[in-house]
Amino acid sequence: MAEQSETLQTVGEAIKPVVPRKHIPHIIKSLYGLTVESCKEFDSYDDQNYHVMVTDQSENPYINHPEPDGYVLKILNKMQSKNPLLVGNSSIFVF
Repeated sequence: MAEQSETLQTVGEAIKPVVPRKHIPHIIKSLYGLTVESCKEFDSYDDQNYHVMVTDQSENPYINHPEPDGYVLKILNKMQSKNPLLVGNSSIFVF
């Protein structure tokens, strides 16, 4: 478990992840075997969230038919990602 000092945010500390939209297609392809057609960033406070539309082709053996409405990719902030209970109970790629 993380030390208390590691789980408390300091004043002025930036905790929101910085993952440029141009990197999302590579992330989705490498982690999920899906090809991105488009992605749009949602407004969020501490995390980064993207609505991702993918092609109907999948290289992932567990996804036979990609969702036509797309997916939400959630990238946790650095404080939440230090909490294994929180990370273990959330799905990073929301179906």
